[in-house]
Amino acid sequence: MNKTSNITEEQITSIINHATSKSQRIIELYEAGMQVKAIATAMDIRYNFAYNVLSNYTRVHDMMMPTNQNGPTKKQQVIDLVKTGMTNTEISKALATNYNYVYKIAKEYLDNGGVVTKVAG
Repeated sequence: MNKTSNITEEQITSIINHATSKSQRIIELYEAGMQVKAIATAMDIRYNFAYNVLSNYTRVHDMMMPTNQNGPTKKQQVIDLVKTGMTNTEISKALATNYNYVYKIAKEYLDNGGVVTKVAG
C-alpha cells in the first residue's frame, strides 16, 4: 500500500474531529495515506504513540508497516565509511552519532570479515 498522502486539510480535520477513539483516528488517517510523522503533527500527539498504534494495527491485520526509505540506514553509512578507512572518531563526527554505536557497528563488521550481519528481531 503506497502511503503517499493525497488527503486534504478538510479531510484531515474531519477525521480528527470525528467522535471515535484517538487510536481509531490515527488508523483512519494512516489508511487515508498519511505518514506517521504527519499524523502525529496533525493530531498534536507524540510520534511514538502514533507509531505504536499503527505498528499494532498492521501486525494484527498482517500488513507491512512501511519504513523510512529515504536512504541508507545509519548502520550502512557507518559500514560504508569504515570501508573508506575513516577512524571511528571521524565517522562519529561525520554522522553526528554516538562513538560507542560507531565502534559497535565497525567492530561487528570487521570481526565478521567485512560481512554485514542482520540482527534477528
